[in-house]
Amino acid sequence: MSSRALFLSTYQERGKLLEVLASSQVDVSLPKALQLQQE
Repeated sequence: MSSRALFLSTYQERGKLLEVLASSQVDVSLPKALQLQQE
């Protein structure tokens, strides 16, 4: 598998995870993710 295909498949899986998080508990997970990125 090429690195580009691997990246795209990983990106799609991450998108699915983000959709689940956004639909279930966005105000809990989003601020935590932003804090982790800033540190």
